[in-house]
Parts: sequence; structure tokens; C-alpha cells
Amino acid sequence: MNRLLNAIEEIANVPDKDKQVIKGKPYTMVTTRVSIFRKHFGEDAKIETEIINADLELVCMKATISIKKDGEWSVLGHGHAEEYRGTGPVNKTSALENCETSAIGRALASAGLIGGEYASAFEVDNAINNKAESPKFEILALPKDGKSAIMATAVKPQQYFDKLRGFLINEDGKKADNADEIFKANFETIKLVKFKNKDDEELDTKFQSLIDFFNKPQDETE
Repeated sequence: MNRLLNAIEEIANVPDKDKQVIKGKPYTMVTTRVSIFRKHFGEDAKIETEIINADLELVCMKATISIKKDGEWSVLGHGHAEEYRGTGPVNKTSALENCETSAIGRALASAGLIGGEYASAFEVDNAINNKAESPKFEILALPKDGKSAIMATAVKPQQYFDKLRGFLINEDGKKADNADEIFKANFETIKLVKFKNKDDEELDTKFQSLIDFFNKPQDETE
């Protein structure tokens, strides 16, 4: 364990001039911590990453840090991270790579190889304020002068469905005013949200029922 303690000490003593300042706090970057970890353990160090989820919207990864001790691999720590594709300049092109780096950073921190204040002020503040917001589903109004106005937004698929249905169908089960036009303006988003959540049978059925309702002949919906 002396090698681990030496690595922890070296990371703790990295000069501030060699750190990245984020929101006023010096932070030892993941690349630096990985280099120090490798320096002290060499081939007795192992960093493994696993893709937990990777779809058109979200990437989630897990990283595991291990060292070889007495000929056996021993896990030092785990770390998880998630990133939304298309949010922020990095994630628009490299969400998977960015997510992997974040997961490795957290795994190193869980093993004591900390780049800043682990899971406290820095990381919570970064998650809330620095990272791009979760993508929002927009409900569009009727196009005016070739431009569509946003009637409402929703973050969660169920919330999107509930809001959209409120604009399309009255309490008596009949179409609201301009419902056909609103449905048409939002149809591509409806199909996308339905596709992304096809494993949620209840929600998928709700979307399909809504689509079927608006595809019925006019006399059947009145």
C-alpha cells in the first residue's frame, strides 16, 4: 500500500500552477492523476471502463480502478458518469469520450487519488452549473411566418406526453382547437420520443394511441 500512499501524496502536492482552475478552485486534471497512478504502479495498475448506456440522448459509463497485489487484482474504486449528447461544445462531438474521462476521474477519486474536493463543492457545483442542462422536448405552436413558436417544454418523456395531450385533446375527449395543426407541427418529435422510450410499454402505448387518434378519419374523432 506504500505505492498507493505515495501516489496520493504526489497528487496532493501537485503545484497549483500545474492545475486547472475551475470556478476559482485548482483542480488536478484526470490525465495528470492517471499519469501519477501509472508512474507508481506501472503494469500493476488497471483502468477498465464499461458503457452502461449509449443511445441517441444519453451516455452513461462506469470505470473501475484496480491494482495487482500478491498476483491477484484488487479493486480500489469505482466511478460513474453520464453525459447528454448534443449539449455543450464537447458533447456535441465527443460525449462518449468525455463521459469516460469523467468516470475515470471519479474512480480515481474514490480510491483516494483526488484532484480536488471529491464529491463536494467542486463536483456538485460543476454538475449543476457547468454542465449543459438536460435536453428539453419542445412543444411547438402553429408556424407563423415560417417560424414555429414554442408553447411549452418538458424534460421527461411522460411530462412531454402529458403536456402535449393537454394541448391536443379537451377534457371531453375531443380535439382541441387547431389540434390537427399542432399535432402535425410536433409529429417528428412525437415519433422521436416514442422511439427512444419504446421499452416503456405503457408510455409507448399512450403515444401510439395518440397517433392513431389523429390518423383516424375526421368523422371518427368527432
